[in-house]
Amino acid sequence: MLADNCQYWIGESYFGLKEYQQAIMEFQKVFAYSMTDKYDDAQLMIGLSYVRSGQKEKAQKEFETFLNTYAGSEYAGVARRYYRDI
Repeated sequence: MLADNCQYWIGESYFGLKEYQQAIMEFQKVFAYSMTDKYDDAQLMIGLSYVRSGQKEKAQKEFETFLNTYAGSEYAGVARRYYRDI
């Protein structure tokens, strides 16, 4: 689907602008789409947005969710490192 991909990149755009709370809201909208390959990407970026905004407890929760849900993801190593280092 194109819409889910666009939604993900809206989140990335806000992340790049360092507008982390808005990025989180946009990444969360990705989960409204069924059958997208952006779920793990969005979950990781929610965690990273929390890290960048200084909300470490929320970040750790998001990385834990990522690891429990997307253990086979190509981004699992990144999520594991952030989870461990918080």
